[in-house]
Amino acid sequence: PPYRAFVGFLPDNADEDMIGDFFHGEGLDVLDVTLIRHQDTNRPKNGFVEFATREDLQKALDFNDAPMAGKPIRVDIAEPRPSRDKGGF
Repeated sequence: PPYRAFVGFLPDNADEDMIGDFFHGEGLDVLDVTLIRHQDTNRPKNGFVEFATREDLQKALDFNDAPMAGKPIRVDIAEPRPSRDKGGF
């Protein structure tokens, strides 16, 4: 299964490389980073980081409230996306 973490409260200059390097620099194996940006400002809003193992995901949770570029970030387990059941007529 994908071992994904939600990351939020990102610094304004955050990009995929900065986020990946943040966790990789702590010895965690990052497979993918997806960054969500504000539609109007293009500033980073939040993102998702996929880790290679469950253990790396667990370790990543220890970085909740850790500073990234001087700003405390939020790290949590990513919830699966709800199914988009159209349920139409």
